[in-house]
Amino acid sequence: MPGDRKARRMQRRLESGTADERLDTLRKIGDPPSRLRPALEDITSRDPNPVARAMAADSLGDIKDPQSIDRLRYALRRDTEPFVRRRALISLAAIKHGDSGSDLEYVLDNDPKPLLRITALDIAAGVMPRNQRLRIFQMGINDRTEAVRLVAYLHLRAITGIDISPDAAGRWREALENVK
Repeated sequence: MPGDRKARRMQRRLESGTADERLDTLRKIGDPPSRLRPALEDITSRDPNPVARAMAADSLGDIKDPQSIDRLRYALRRDTEPFVRRRALISLAAIKHGDSGSDLEYVLDNDPKPLLRITALDIAAGVMPRNQRLRIFQMGINDRTEAVRLVAYLHLRAITGIDISPDAAGRWREALENVK
């Protein structure tokens, strides 16, 4: 029962500890037991410290409990800190795996930060089925930021073998119609 005692102590520190205790616990959490999910969800949504929110989102991704999806989506769509949104996106992908297309599309359509949009493309490359990846990458080719377009181009070139400029969205659209 030493592991159970440790989990209870961690849970107490996450739920009612000081800000420093919460951060210290989050740093040491390792492979989090599922019983910590509610406390981690609460930190992801409400903690004033963005580092704590990001670390809690990471831990929720490690637990991989589908019950955390709503809280992670909330962080993805509402948190003001880009690195919290990025960690929430990565954790959603870890939980949902190949079924994270709507979250990736949301980021590509709505997030103002290019790093998050690039992260969405990289996640798509790693977990999405091919036909969904192509759609996500086509969204990336149409992005307003050159860096995002370049990453989408690199992923498209790797899976299709087609080499068209990242700035030629119309030519990509035509080429991908023939690939699908």
